[in-house]
Amino acid sequence: MKKGYYIFPCGYESTTKEYSGVLKKIDMQCTELRKYYDVDYKLIFEKKPKAKIVKVIRRLPWVSANRDYDRLIEEFDNPAFVYIRRVTADKCFIAFLRKIKEKYPNCKIIEEIYSYPYEADEYQRLIDKPNLWKDRYYRKQLKLYVDRLATYSDDKEIFGIKTINQMNGINVNSIPRIRRNEEKKETLDLIFVGYMQKHHGLERIIRGLRDYYNCDIQKRVVIAHLVGDGPETAFYRELTEKYNLSSKVIFHGKMYGEELDRIYDMCDIGISSLGFYKINIQVSSALKSREYLAKGMPMINGNPTDVFEQYDCDFYKEFPNNDSFIDIDSVVSWYSTLLEKYGTTEKLSIAIRQYALEHIDNSITIKPIRNYIGD
Repeated sequence: MKKGYYIFPCGYESTTKEYSGVLKKIDMQCTELRKYYDVDYKLIFEKKPKAKIVKVIRRLPWVSANRDYDRLIEEFDNPAFVYIRRVTADKCFIAFLRKIKEKYPNCKIIEEIYSYPYEADEYQRLIDKPNLWKDRYYRKQLKLYVDRLATYSDDKEIFGIKTINQMNGINVNSIPRIRRNEEKKETLDLIFVGYMQKHHGLERIIRGLRDYYNCDIQKRVVIAHLVGDGPETAFYRELTEKYNLSSKVIFHGKMYGEELDRIYDMCDIGISSLGFYKINIQVSSALKSREYLAKGMPMINGNPTDVFEQYDCDFYKEFPNNDSFIDIDSVVSWYSTLLEKYGTTEKLSIAIRQYALEHIDNSITIKPIRNYIGD
């Protein structure tokens, strides 16, 4: 069995909770890879600076993140492959890749570009611009050492490196399907779960609800449940208060495990990303859409999604990839049509869950990586 390492170079150890969703995804990827390879997972932290001035200095283009890459290489045991989740390229990271190739010339190095293009999303703040300049300079050297870039985009080459095109996957059976004791007739509950960033575009839902409730007649009471936190939370709260929607847009904060499952069970439709136009992404492979499918939940999205482009289904409603408001009335009508077709929420969720097993389970989506690594 081939030996491999999955490496996630991340921030400070004290910020691990910020990566909870990422770590969950990595765990699922490793679980699938371990069916075929001897895979060790290595989480390598950046050492937290003691002085604030160091936090500023570390962002300078010629200063590298303080991670102990040398210790990591010493722990390697003749790897056939190394799979690395993308990190801002810097001098020490390039040196790390070079040393792997020098010590293990036959080792295949795969770096996952989990979002591409990524500049507009990851380097929005002015304080992050030095990291952007750093990445632009050093990523030119990736092609000297990286054999393939794993991407969820359709690009065949990135930074002069051949790509492995794949879809984002999930371990479907690790996620409980939504359960409903009885059918609802008066309310329609929407749910968003995630880290609230600009590209999620939840203002489109909030403004859509404002227009919906400004009409004289509503087909059903529609409520949006927003679960999570993030830099856009304050903005979404301000809009909600401005439009007097406090009873229709519910902020639940961060939720996990059974508590989150209970919210899912009372909801009908998942809200995937609605603002990818802001970061120039045309086709989505967002993990959020996979989670909704595994839950057995229909969803709305603000741009094309890869799995729905490749495989037809009717439990996905797409809106334009721009800043237009979400037409809530059309969402209500679409969901009513789904229930008429499938009969009950239970039958609908079972059909969606089966679709997930057939198309976005990690056993399916990891195959391009396996094909490249080999047996």
